[in-house]
Amino acid sequence: NQYADEYEEYHKFALDPQDTVLLKHLTVDTLFCKHCYRPFDPKSNIENVLLTPFWALSEVLSIFLFPLTVWLPLLIVYGMLSLFEKIGSVFDDVNDAPTVLDHDRQFCSRDSLH
Repeated sequence: NQYADEYEEYHKFALDPQDTVLLKHLTVDTLFCKHCYRPFDPKSNIENVLLTPFWALSEVLSIFLFPLTVWLPLLIVYGMLSLFEKIGSVFDDVNDAPTVLDHDRQFCSRDSLH
């Protein structure tokens, strides 16, 4: 079983012989990709399972172009919205300081505050 041999060679650890036999029985009709060890069934239509180089390249490009096409415009939109909010808060006449009246009356007597 080539997969078990490579596993043992890579991890420098011998599998139990019963596990190797079990693995052999479970993977009789399954092949593994020699690059990524992804299992695939040789009886099924392999053309439908595998990607062409064009589609593999398009998926890699979409990973790297996603931040530019989505994150950058969202960063600009949310930046402008927060800028408008800041500008609007400058022109507000409302005092932002909270008004708390006698918040410590229940804890301290009035004599000890003066």
